[in-house]
Amino acid sequence: MSEKRYISLSIMHQGDDKVYLTLFKAIAKQKEFDEEALREELKGEDFVDRLHKVKYVLYNFILKKLSGYYWSRSPDTYLNELFIETDILFKKNLVEHAKKRMAKLKELAEANDEYELLLQCYSWERRFSINSSYKLRSMKERDHLLAKELALVKNIEFLSRYYALSDKMYIYIKGKGDVRTKSDEVELKKFMNDPLLKNEPPGLPYPAKLIFHFIHMQGYYYLGNFKGALEHAEKYLALLKPKISQNEAILKRYVNGLNNKALLQVNFKDYDGAFLTLDKMQDALYSDVGKKHLSEEVLKSLQANIYELKAELYVGSGQYKKGFEMIPVIENFMAAYNGKLEPEYVLIFNYLMGYLNFIFGDYKKAIHYLNRILNYTKKDLILREDVYCYAKIMYLIAHYEAGTEGLPDYLIKSTYRFLSQLQRLYKIESAILTFIRNKLLKSYNPKHLTKSLEELKENIIEISKDPHERRILDYFDFISWLESKISRRPFLEVMSESHSKNKQPL
Repeated sequence: MSEKRYISLSIMHQGDDKVYLTLFKAIAKQKEFDEEALREELKGEDFVDRLHKVKYVLYNFILKKLSGYYWSRSPDTYLNELFIETDILFKKNLVEHAKKRMAKLKELAEANDEYELLLQCYSWERRFSINSSYKLRSMKERDHLLAKELALVKNIEFLSRYYALSDKMYIYIKGKGDVRTKSDEVELKKFMNDPLLKNEPPGLPYPAKLIFHFIHMQGYYYLGNFKGALEHAEKYLALLKPKISQNEAILKRYVNGLNNKALLQVNFKDYDGAFLTLDKMQDALYSDVGKKHLSEEVLKSLQANIYELKAELYVGSGQYKKGFEMIPVIENFMAAYNGKLEPEYVLIFNYLMGYLNFIFGDYKKAIHYLNRILNYTKKDLILREDVYCYAKIMYLIAHYEAGTEGLPDYLIKSTYRFLSQLQRLYKIESAILTFIRNKLLKSYNPKHLTKSLEELKENIIEISKDPHERRILDYFDFISWLESKISRRPFLEVMSESHSKNKQPL
C-alpha cells in the first residue's frame, strides 16, 4: 500500500496526471490483471482506444518511480545509483566529483561484499589514472592496484564455485526430499566430498564462508548427521548475526538459518530449545531492523516459514490442540497471499492441515486438504516430491477411516505405481499399501484385522530401525495409527500417550 500511495502522489505531481492516475487506480483495484474488465470499467474514457500505449508509458513510469522509492531503502539500489552517477560525472569530465562518488561506492561495496561492483571501482581508478586531474603517483601504486584486482578476481572465482555447488545441491535436495535409499545417500555424499568442502580454505571471503557452512548444514542434515549439521548452523549464524542490520538479504538468511537450527534441535528432541529459536526468528522479523529492511515479499516468505515451523513444533512436541488451533491462522494467511505464496509453502501447509484434521478424526476435512496437494501437476513435484508422496498414502488411509464405500482398488494400485515409478517407495509405504490392498479392502470389520494389524505394526517397528526409513514417521505416525486400530482407541489418544512415553528429559 505504501508503494501505491507513493506512485499515486508521483503521478499527481507530474501535472497532466488524469489519464495515468485513472488507469493506475483502476488497475490497482484488481486482484489479478483482467484486460476485459479493465476496458469495461474505463468505458467512456477517451484514452481507452490507445490503452496499450498508455499502459506502456505508465509501466515505465512506475518502474522509474519505484527505483527512487527504494533508493534509500535498498543497499543494492543505492549502490547501482552511485555507479550510474559516477559514470555520468566521469563522462562530463567532472573527475573530482566522480572520484567522490566512486569512493563512496567503493566503501559500501566493501562493506556489503559486492565484489562485482568493487571490481568496477578498481576499473574506475584505472580510468581516473589517465586523467590529468587524478593520477596514480607511482609504478608501485599501479602494481598495488593490480594486486588488489587480481585478489578480488580470485575471490569472485571462489564465490562462483561455491554458489554453483550450493545451487546444484539445492536442486537435488528439493527434487528428492528426504534421503530414502542408499543411492540417494551416495549421490548426496558426492556433493559433500567436493574438494571445496574438505577443509575451509584460509582467507576465504565472507560470502563464501557463509556458503561453506550452509552447504555442510544442509548436507549433514539430509545425511542424518545432525550433530555436524548443528555445529555448522551455529557457525553460519555467528557469521550472520553481526551484520543483520546491514541489509535485507543478510537478515533473511539469518532468519532462515534460525529455522534450520530449530529443525535440528527437533531431531535431538530439544523442543524447548527449538521454541526458543522460534522466538528469536519472530524477534528478528518484527524488530526495528526487520521493519526497516524487509520488503513485503520477503516478510511474507519468512512469516510462512514461521507458521510452518510453529505447526511442526506443536505436532512434534505433542501439543496437538495448539497445532489444530493454528489451522484458521494458516488459512487466513494463505487467503491474504492467495496466488502469491511459493507453491512449496502451499503444499506443506495443506499437508499439515490435512494431518492435524486426521489426528483429530475429521477425515473428510483431511481429504479436502490432501486433495489440494494431489491436484498439483507433475511438473510441480520438483518442489516437494516427498510431501506429495506422503499425501498419497495419508489420502488412502483417510478414505478408509471416513468409510468411503468400496475403497477403490485402482487408487491403491495407482499410488503404488506412482511411488514405484519415482523409485521412492519406502519399505514402510510398501508394507502399508500391501496391507491396505490385501487385508483392509477384504473387510471393514476391525475385529477380523487385529492379528494382521499387530503383525504389520511389529514389521514397521523393525523396518523403522533403519534411520532412512524412520524419517517417514515424522510425517505420519503409522505405528500410533496401527495401535489405535488394534486397541480401538482414538488416534489422538494413542499419539499423545506415545509422545509422553518417548519424551526425553532435556
